[in-house]
Amino acid sequence: MAVLRWAVACCVLLSSAAASAGELAALINAYRATPVRCAGQASPALPPLQEKPALAQVRPGPGSFLQQDLARAGYLARKAEAIGISGATDPADAMVLLRQQYCAILRDPKITDIGVA
Repeated sequence: MAVLRWAVACCVLLSSAAASAGELAALINAYRATPVRCAGQASPALPPLQEKPALAQVRPGPGSFLQQDLARAGYLARKAEAIGISGATDPADAMVLLRQQYCAILRDPKITDIGVA
């Protein structure tokens, strides 16, 4: 019997070879650790996300279903989010894009795991 995680997972997909997955995950966790305003709301400091190798292997694309992609990678989640960005030249540049476009996902206190590819 499979047990679903209560956590929400986040997959961040980059299209830049210059962006280091480990560095970007560290920047995301630093962003979560600091209280900020996000989408017009105060957002308190949050615990770090746990890096999960199975999440980093997921590559959702057009016509795919994220939950099925996660299950194929061996990761079961009750809910998941996938973020795709392109054009970043390094992890800091990628983080600027993530803060601007995806702060609500990155600041979601229900998210506990991350995979960056």
